[in-house]
This record gives sequence, structure tokens and C-alpha cells, in this order.
Amino acid sequence: MAVLLNDIVATRGDEPAIVDGRGTRTWVQLNERVERLVHALRDRGLNSGDCVMAMLGNQAEAIEVALACAHGGWLLVPVNWHWVADEVAYVLGDTDAAAVVVDARWVEVVTAALALAGATEAALPSVRLPSVRVLVDGPDGHGADDPPDGFEGYEELVASGVPGEIADAERGGPMFYTSGTTGRPKGVRSVLGTVGGPPEVLTLIAHSLAPAMELRITGASDQQAVQAICGPIYHSAQWVFAHFSLLCGNAVVLQHRFDPDELLSLIDEHQVTNIHLVPTQMMRLLDLDDERWAAFSGDSLRSVIHGAAACPPQTKRDLIDALGPIVTEYYGGTEGGFISVITSDEWLERPGSVGKPLPSFELALLDDLGEPVPQGQPGQVWFRSLLGSDFEYHNAPDKTASAHRNGFGTLGDVGYLDDEGYLFLSGRTIDMILSGGVNIYPAEIEAVLADHPAISDVAVFAVPHAEMGESVHAAVSLAEGLAWDEALEADVVAWCRERMAGYKCPRSFEVHDELPRSAAGKLLKSPLRKPWWPDTPAQTPTQYWEARYLDRPQVWSGKVNPVLAAEAAGRHPGTALDLGCGEGGDALWLAERGWTVTAVDISQTALDRGAAQAAERGLSTSIVWQRHELGSSFPTGEYDLVSAQFLHSQVALARAEILQQAMSAVAPGGTLLIVSHAEFPPWADVADDAPAMPSPDDELADLSVDRARWEVQRCETAARLATGPGGQEATLVDGIIKLRRLDA
Repeated sequence: MAVLLNDIVATRGDEPAIVDGRGTRTWVQLNERVERLVHALRDRGLNSGDCVMAMLGNQAEAIEVALACAHGGWLLVPVNWHWVADEVAYVLGDTDAAAVVVDARWVEVVTAALALAGATEAALPSVRLPSVRVLVDGPDGHGADDPPDGFEGYEELVASGVPGEIADAERGGPMFYTSGTTGRPKGVRSVLGTVGGPPEVLTLIAHSLAPAMELRITGASDQQAVQAICGPIYHSAQWVFAHFSLLCGNAVVLQHRFDPDELLSLIDEHQVTNIHLVPTQMMRLLDLDDERWAAFSGDSLRSVIHGAAACPPQTKRDLIDALGPIVTEYYGGTEGGFISVITSDEWLERPGSVGKPLPSFELALLDDLGEPVPQGQPGQVWFRSLLGSDFEYHNAPDKTASAHRNGFGTLGDVGYLDDEGYLFLSGRTIDMILSGGVNIYPAEIEAVLADHPAISDVAVFAVPHAEMGESVHAAVSLAEGLAWDEALEADVVAWCRERMAGYKCPRSFEVHDELPRSAAGKLLKSPLRKPWWPDTPAQTPTQYWEARYLDRPQVWSGKVNPVLAAEAAGRHPGTALDLGCGEGGDALWLAERGWTVTAVDISQTALDRGAAQAAERGLSTSIVWQRHELGSSFPTGEYDLVSAQFLHSQVALARAEILQQAMSAVAPGGTLLIVSHAEFPPWADVADDAPAMPSPDDELADLSVDRARWEVQRCETAARLATGPGGQEATLVDGIIKLRRLDA
């Protein structure tokens, strides 16, 4: 038997092991086919340590080949099926592959790659081409019946191998290629790609990670769990979830191309219990109409795990609302595996966090000098496996060295730890585009564009994309005498598509006479990015404030604003409306003094933090937390006190209109209290030509106060001492407006 499947075959036998678009493999069938495949490949000359390159879709054959490598002592290299011939040829040469297995859908790409690699082999005798070439039937069931010269059909190969025990079974594993930061993709070898030793080590790894991956290790008496794979299995996360699920005794359902409607059908049809998603897939699921969701049962679903890219907070909240608190997020990568995990309940308490590091990992957050940063301050995230596992880049010792420091590795992310040890990510140090959960490195694209005869200089970077998160954008300057037009753009795009996978090709272009470069000739991307990614990190007030709160575990001090405290201290408690309440410092102070408060903010994260504080302090029944983008929605009702404390924003905010609405929310005899910055704080980063802050007189004029209905009790400035973000003390000047409504 295939030793990795022994126990499962004994208990599961004729139950489904793999379901794909072409049919079902039982555990017995899977075991026999893996046995035959190992023997057949050995018969064709594969030796321990050889590399098998596989360009296969989400199909049973991809798992069979991987399990054969795991028993034959071979290094498996799953290849992105979007790649073009030049990219595949590079990997053939970089891995010295002894065998290639390809689905008929992509055989033309592989044969072209073999021709390119053959030219290299002729020039460099040390380079060899794979002697074993195998063709898998396409989805229509054809292709392998008439293979190109040098190829044999996959089913013919399997049939030629004898079933039965695999003698001298030896552990093999995968090496995944990631796009390269300096041009070519690089193979990542982690503990999974270790060759040698007993194959059972892979089962031990799978079982040890099962709790973090929310996989169930099923025994003979357990109902079989079912894992759905709806992302490309050449990605490390999808590969791990597929194969580790099998090694835990769970069935796997493979969807080749993600289709949200079909996915819901597969979940119900096959009683799927576990699924892995990336944020783009989550968005597309949520885009399905109410009628489709009403027809979906989902009773079998127990775990939805997501990662690979930052998930917009509202998307995650919406999916939790749709499926329940079964949505778990992980942080990790091909190099490090699963580093941290956070459940729905934990995330709802700490929106934006990616969880605590697993017990098997140690984190270090370091500054540019390699020194630890204080708790709550951002630093580059470095990690170390306490189990001794590590990673290296294949044939790239310099790149391996740059990704390590004192035994720690990094994925290039920046983040901070809160006071409970939860990790929050806030950025990346490496020049990478993250589109739809796929890592894309500009250097590779720039190298292709720079070779186009019409382009004299190029810079590739990420620009915002509503659905994919980011998309590929190219800034170019043209050779002398040329002008950019539709024909040239089409030619450049075609040039790229001939030389790179389509997902790497720029989706948009801009043209410059010259691209900005330093005196030393270094390309300066910052001024090119700035119009796309302005200083404020989002384009709407909601996005900006969500990003600001998610970037730090606490933004404000939590103390009451002193002007509000002085004004409210002598008043009889009533109803209060706190506009722009932030994390709730003022609302909590008022509630503790008997007020019934409606606390309003644009950021759900800020409101969640305030609500958590209210619960801790026994004030939940005294405060209603409401999210409003005040320029487009506003709380209803009238209040004895309406407070707008420092209602400023670095992005567009209809402040004057909001304050006029605030006037209409004041009950007869009630008070409107507005406190604002009359001057910039000395530590503020303000441009020389920035307009001055409005004075209280100017703001009062904007309110168009009807003196027959309102008494202006204060319209003045006041100074106060404050401490800045760097600990510096200064005198700040506030503008104060206090109005009392007279009419009944």
C-alpha cells in the first residue's frame, strides 16, 4: 500500500476520497493509482531526489502525482497554468526537472517551453530536459489519445505500473515558485519539500497543523469531513489544505475555476464541512443575490478559513453575518506556513487583527536597524519556527540570506502587537502587488516591458482596484519620436502576454516624457504612486478612518474632552448625541454620570472598541452605538445635548452641512457644543500653503444661526496644555461654540 493512505483505506475503503469535475476517486482507487504511478515512474528511470514538474488543474491527477512524489522521494513543482512558455522554460532549467506531467489544456505551452529549454540545453550541456513526459486528458476526455512526440498518456502510464506495496518508500514533497522581486520567479523550499526519510513524517506534520487549519482527524467511527478547494492548487495554501485534509482522512472536492454560484451548489451537494477562500472570492460570494442565498442550505459547513491577502473589514463582517461565526483568518505564506490564526469571535473583538502567533512560532517586530520596537509600535514582522523548520530560495543564496536575520525569517510585512499579543498588519516593506490574493512582483514585469522597442523607461506599481484590492499599472516613457495611442497600447499588451502570464500584464498605463530618477539614477516610484495612493490611505472618509483605527490598537487617550467635561458637569443628565465619538471616551464619561448617550462614528472598528469598553464598565444599557457616514446619513431624534468634539478629517468631510444637521437634532432648551482646532498643533505635518483653520466666528457664520431661535452662549477661542505624539508639550488653541435652542 501507499503508506500515507494505509490506515485511511482500511477504514474508509469505498468512500469518496476526491471529487473533481470529471468524477470521483474512492480511497481504494486512489491508493491503487498512487501505487501504480510510483512503480511506473521508477520503471522510467526516476531516482530519489529527482524533480517532477506538474502543470495540472484542480483535478484528481494533481493529487495523485503529489502523493506519488511523497512516496517516491521526488521533488514536486506545481506550475501556474497561466504561465507562458518562457516562464515554464525557466523553471524547467532551474529545477533540472526529470519528468513533466501536463494537462492537455496547456500542452502547447509546455511543448513550446521544452523547445526553448532545448535551445539552452544545446548551448549548456549541463542543462537537461525531462526524459519522462506525460499528458493528461483534458476536461473533454481527449488529448492523451494523440500525444505530441515524446509524450505518453497519463492513463497508459498508470496502467503500466504494478499495484502493491511500494518498496523503499521515501518521503518527497513540493517546492512552490513565487514571482521574483528581481525578475525571475524563485522556488521556495520549506520543510514540506524535504526529500528523504519516511513518508509518514508528512502525516505527522498534517496532524500537528490540523487544529490551526480547523481540520478534523477522522477515525473509523467518525463521519467523514469534506474540504472544498476552489482556488488554484498550484498555490501553496490550496495545495496544503487539499493534501493535509486527505492525510487527516477527509475527502476533497475540487473546483477548477472559482464560480460562487457553483461553489454553493457543491457545498450542499457534497456536504462540504471546510473551505478555504481569499478575499476576492469572499466578495464574489457576497455579490450573489438574495434569491441564491435563500436557496443555499450550508448546514454542513463548519469552517471557512481565509488568508493570502488583507480582507476589507466590512467584507469579513458580511460573510460572518451570512455564514455565522465560522470564519477564521490566518497569516502566513509559502515561506513560513501558518504563523498566526484568529477566529470570528476574536476578530469581532479586535477587528483588523490576524491573531496570536501559533505556539510553534516566535515573532519579533524590528525597526530598520534590527532593534525591537515597543509594544503597540509598528515594525517589520520576523518569525522563527520553534520546531526548527525553515525555508530557503532554490538556487538563490543571496535572496535566502536577505529574508533571514539571526535565525528569523520575514515575508516583508509591517505590523504591531497589542497588549494581549495579537498581531495587526499595517503594510509591506517589499515592492509587491497583491491582486486578488496573488503576489505579483513589478521587477519581472518591468524587465519584459523594458525590452519593448517603443519603451525607453518603465516603472510598474500597484493602483487601487475595487474588487481585486490592487491591479498592475505601468508608467512608461517612450523612445524618441513615438506617441502613445490605442495601437501602441495594444501592441505593448500583446508583447506582455506573449512573455508573461496574463495576470501579470498591466491593466492600465500612463505616459511621461521622463520618469523620475535620483541623482544616482535610481527609479523613484513614490511620486508616481502618490496620485493613486494619496497621503490619506483611502479615498472615502469611511475607508480612511477604518484604516487609521486598524493601524493602531488605540488611537485616542480615552479621556473626556475637557471643554465637554466642564460644560456637562453642572447639568442634570438627559439625552446626549456624541458626533464623531471615536473610541468612546466622551460617551463613556457621560454615561457614567447618568446620561443616556447615542454615540455615532464613521468607523465600525472605533464603535466596536467603545462598545467593548462599555461592556467592561457596565454601561452597555446607557449607550447606543451607531455607525453613520454623517455626510450621507444622520441619527434620528432630538437630544438635550449634542456634542461635536474635534469633528475634523484629513479626507473630504461635509463639516458645515453636518453641523447644520446637528443643530436640527437639538431638543428645545437643549445645547449644541462644538469644539474644534482653531490653530494647527505644532507637531502637525502641515504644508506651507495649507489654509488656516477656521475661526469660531467663521464657523458660526457658516451655521446661519437664527438669533430668534438660538442663544449664542459662547463663540471664542481657549488655550490648553497638551502632550503631542512624541511626548512634547505645547499650548493648543481650541475654537468653542455653544448654542442653546430657545423655541419649543
